[in-house]
Amino acid sequence: MRALILFTILSIANGLQAQEVSLFDSLLQYSRVQTAKVETDDKLRELFKTNQLSYPPRDIYWRCFKNEGEVELWARDSSHLEYNKLKTYKVCKQSGTHGPKRKMGDNQVPEGIYHIDLYNPSSSYFLSFRINYPNKSDSILGDRYTPGGDIYVHGRCVTIGCLPMENNQIKEMFWASIQCQNILGDSLFVPIDVFPLRMDKKNFSILKLEFGYNKTKMNFWNNLKDGYDYFELNKVRPEFFINKEGKYVFFKQFIQEESSN
Repeated sequence: MRALILFTILSIANGLQAQEVSLFDSLLQYSRVQTAKVETDDKLRELFKTNQLSYPPRDIYWRCFKNEGEVELWARDSSHLEYNKLKTYKVCKQSGTHGPKRKMGDNQVPEGIYHIDLYNPSSSYFLSFRINYPNKSDSILGDRYTPGGDIYVHGRCVTIGCLPMENNQIKEMFWASIQCQNILGDSLFVPIDVFPLRMDKKNFSILKLEFGYNKTKMNFWNNLKDGYDYFELNKVRPEFFINKEGKYVFFKQFIQEESSN
């Protein structure tokens, strides 16, 4: 996936910012982004209003589930500590199977804790935003030399290793994301996490039955489930770092401590 101009937060900070042109204003110069705004802004505004959240979105969180082929939009604002689920979008085509992406050409959709690191307003796939794969965990646990990359959520409903959406969906997702990014600024990111499936007790037992022999996958999924379970309990995405073994180390935030007092 290539375009003549790819906007990243880093490039804006280092280049366009010096000209006092924001990422958001730069993206708005593109006709597809203008179309996304015109066609989806009123719907998104009403969606946030219905959920009693401020608009434009100040804090959104994307949760992706490969097996179900779904991407959830969660949001909160300064009046709400917990995220609320606003909408579920359907992935229109899938590739690969259960398990993280570990090398170029494996056709796998990544699994892990990510954020959006690039917005493409003139994508070959209409509109797209990129997941920051490979992250540190992927780089440690995956192929050292050819882990692959360029994993996007994009339009046009075609894929090998990405998360493709219908164009009407990516318009809404793109517009919500860049508005939130505009409020967050250059130093923060819109989070997007990818799970093999909804990792509840029933589904996880199915994974164990099918892949219990594969200790590498099960260890990774047990680690990923720690973050999944924390969010399910608290509706707050846990902070984390990645240790030298490539494991996500999740911080248990203050919510549980407060509830016990």
